[in-house]
Amino acid sequence: ELNSTWNDLASIEHIVVSHTHRGKGVAHSLIEFAKKWALSRQLLGIRLETQTNNVPACNLYAKCGFTLGGIDLFTYKTRPQVSNETAMYWYWFSGAQDDA
Repeated sequence: ELNSTWNDLASIEHIVVSHTHRGKGVAHSLIEFAKKWALSRQLLGIRLETQTNNVPACNLYAKCGFTLGGIDLFTYKTRPQVSNETAMYWYWFSGAQDDA
């Protein structure tokens, strides 16, 4: 799910790749599509969130040029099945924010 936010960023809400297609560059292609989508709408970048236990996603985002912008220790505290997870917020900026 891809949408724009109040602060001129695109937001990726979900990236899901079936097990049979993982490791084939599908997620990377989806992120590259999202970058082009954001730029075509004159957005300044992309934000997304994952959890500390999702190491493959964290590695993917770093490889795609995202920077860890912050963590939230309490996002999942009300969900007993995942209450020990920490939310990680990742950002990619297009460079256009320098012109704004």
